[in-house]
Amino acid sequence: MKGLKHWHSRDIEGQEPEIEMACVRPVPFPVRD
Repeated sequence: MKGLKHWHSRDIEGQEPEIEMACVRPVPFPVRD
């Protein structure tokens, strides 16, 4: 799920954090790595 994490990180950088939260909500894996 590294690709997802990377995309998620890039999304929050150029987009609102709300979208990131909604995307990580259903994801049980940690995004702190």
